[in-house]
Amino acid sequence: MQKKPALEEKFPVIPLVLICLLALWLRIPGINAGMPYFYAEDEAHHFNRTVEMVKEGRYDPQYFHKPSLHFYLRMPVVALSYLWSVKKGYINSVKEIETRNSFGLAGYAFTASHPGIVKWNRAFSVALSILTVLFTFLLCRQVTGRNAPSLVAALLLAVSPEFLINSPIIGVDILMALMCVVSSFAALVIYKNYSLTGLVVLGLLCGLAVSSKYNALPIAVLPLAVCIGLRKLHVRDLAIAALSPAAGFFLGSPFILISIPLFLDQLSYEIWHYGVAGHVGHSAQPGFEQAAFYAKWLVTDGMGWSACIIALAGLALLRSDRKKEAALFLVFPALFAALMIGQKANFTRNMVSLLPYVAILAAAGLDLLLRRLKIREDVRASFFWLCLPILCLQPLIRSLTHVRGIRSQPESRTEAQEWIRSDAAPRGDMAISGELQFPTAVYRLPAKSRIDTSKPLGLNLYQSGFDSLIAGPEFAPSAEERDLLLPLRKFEGVNEAQRVIMNPTIEAYEVRVDRAVATLEEKYRSNQLAEFLSITPDTASVGISCSDRDGKISRSVGENYCWLQNRFSALKFSFEAALPKSSNSKLTLALMTPWPEQTLQIEADGWKQTVDLSNVKPVEWTNISIVVPTEALRGDKGVLFRISQVHSPISQKIGNDTRRLGLAIREVLIEGVK
Repeated sequence: MQKKPALEEKFPVIPLVLICLLALWLRIPGINAGMPYFYAEDEAHHFNRTVEMVKEGRYDPQYFHKPSLHFYLRMPVVALSYLWSVKKGYINSVKEIETRNSFGLAGYAFTASHPGIVKWNRAFSVALSILTVLFTFLLCRQVTGRNAPSLVAALLLAVSPEFLINSPIIGVDILMALMCVVSSFAALVIYKNYSLTGLVVLGLLCGLAVSSKYNALPIAVLPLAVCIGLRKLHVRDLAIAALSPAAGFFLGSPFILISIPLFLDQLSYEIWHYGVAGHVGHSAQPGFEQAAFYAKWLVTDGMGWSACIIALAGLALLRSDRKKEAALFLVFPALFAALMIGQKANFTRNMVSLLPYVAILAAAGLDLLLRRLKIREDVRASFFWLCLPILCLQPLIRSLTHVRGIRSQPESRTEAQEWIRSDAAPRGDMAISGELQFPTAVYRLPAKSRIDTSKPLGLNLYQSGFDSLIAGPEFAPSAEERDLLLPLRKFEGVNEAQRVIMNPTIEAYEVRVDRAVATLEEKYRSNQLAEFLSITPDTASVGISCSDRDGKISRSVGENYCWLQNRFSALKFSFEAALPKSSNSKLTLALMTPWPEQTLQIEADGWKQTVDLSNVKPVEWTNISIVVPTEALRGDKGVLFRISQVHSPISQKIGNDTRRLGLAIREVLIEGVK
């Protein structure tokens, strides 16, 4: 039978569809991985920046560490996923999508407030990766002219562990890989069917590839390589070859033209970061050491030993069998490999765009090796397909292991969150570490508040009205703090500080009230109670003024009263008029509390009295009068006000005030008692 000319073989639709379905099946778990938590730093940053552009109706990314094409491609995805979320009843306004968190890296949220919107964006990344698999087939078909090796190349890329890992991530690497493969494919098509229009299209595609990631810069030489290969050296052709990639780049990142200083600063940082400084834990000396690092990666998570060895054979055989196509095909991977080997920083995700080319070399190498054997065509074909498991088995096993790992990945915060919501959790106000970055809904539960546990807590936990604490590895309590906390529950995980929080060890504590009270009483007796308020008449308005030891005003703007914001507060009454000369004084206070069942005990120098507030309605002002030894009002330690209830109105669902509030004092009157 006469062999069909190149590219006249019937297009293998069904095998190609099956390969794409396999690729999709492997990638679907990654769409849900970790949700609602982000485990990849760059993914969280890229997602949140894109959402902010949509929320603000802003097309200027105001960020050029990466080019802008991926932002513009993802903005419609964010908009569509938002509308889908509205239809499902998950959200009412685009402003509800949370992108900022003071505890996240660079102030960005690393917990998705609306995971569905993230999943849509990850699904878009998966779609880009499957398109890359498809164009890898098409590119290999242009290079080899045959279906069989092209299908193998697509399959190899589909099961590549590194390509699989990066496929669902919201980022730039898969987009860059796709644009580079599409550009190489276009270059070969135009090489065979040259036209100026085709050259312009090729240049624009190459420019868009660079606009997906700066590392793709070597792809910009493809139009020039086509002109040189075809000897199209007219000024017009060369000008198009040189200028069209630049046009494509600015088409994908137009705001660079009006933000040149910012662009230069951030691009220069990337050049310095990659080429000079390197990155902690991701660095090697440029040259041989860096080449060895990437070679080790290629034979493990990249493509596997067998595929890499046969790819070397493919590199040699392809150059001799199809010289012109091979030369044009190899322009980008050769220049790109040289560029990355010349850098100091090494992130394997940066090499994702090289994997389609390695897959093609491996598939072409196997095909060309067998074609050199002097055996019948049907026998050769049988050998070819029998060798397929040798190429694919190692990467497929590693990819399946990765998928199983995603499905079984532990996350302590999921179990802890369920416990916090359950009846097993302690009653009363609970302080929850903001460092753990639980979903916002957890911090909005009744009687739950977000606090910073990376700072010393001391007695503040009890003083602020909390009865329990949830903290992660960042919480390093002192011996005194340990003595004030009773361990309740531990959720095992990573017990060390992490740049991006992932499955952290979480501990639940109950505040030991007896020890906290004893410690505070001792501090009051020794005049060391930090919560010390000085009360004076307010000349600016009706009421009183108050300040702490440092002179800081202890009330909000517009309030003509003072809040006791701690369970133990020492008050010093600093009136201009002299205290009564009598041994006892009548102290009349105008009080208000938001909390039912509030209790108040006043004491000084051995004198103590409990004030009955049982009939006081929340948020209603009432006057109470007590007789106090005058000498107690003169003491340096002040008068101790001890209350039982301190809460935040927002955590109790009665207002939006985030302060911890206990008891308000509006007026004070002191009279002598005969």
